This record gives sequence, structure tokens and C-alpha cells, in this order.
Amino acid sequence: MVVVRLHGVLKEEVGLKELKVDGASLGEVLQKLPDKARETLRRYTKYLVFLVGGKVVYDAGTPLKPEDVVDVTLFVGGGSG
Repeated sequence: MVVVRLHGVLKEEVGLKELKVDGASLGEVLQKLPDKARETLRRYTKYLVFLVGGKVVYDAGTPLKPEDVVDVTLFVGGGSG
């Protein structure tokens, strides 16, 4: 099973740090998340960053292996000034 790890406010709002989901692609795994997790991700869609094996991925069709870890976090910007 693919491990999906939620970070920051996503973890707090969903109430879980980690979920295990069956799926052959990033999109399939995301569709199989529990309702609360899917709703939370939808709310932050514009700011989500997905990493598979530590590498940023942009395509929902990205193939996944059962041993993969998907980290879901929010893009954070800012700077001094």
C-alpha cells in the first residue's frame, strides 16, 4: 500500500498524519482517500505540493509502486522585505 503523509495544516485539519491507500497512480490514490482528507485537499488545491520519494510531481497520472511514500504539503512563499 502507498503511504500518504500529510504535513502542516493538512495534518491538523484531517486529524491524521499518515494514511495507507491502494492505488497505481497519484490520482487514484488521492481519489481513495477518506472524505475528510479529500475535502481538505480540495480546499487547498491551489497551494498543494506532492512529493513521491522526495521528488516533486505534478501529474496525477504519475505511476506509484506499493512501497512509495507520497508527501502532501502546502507551498509556502515569502521573503524578506
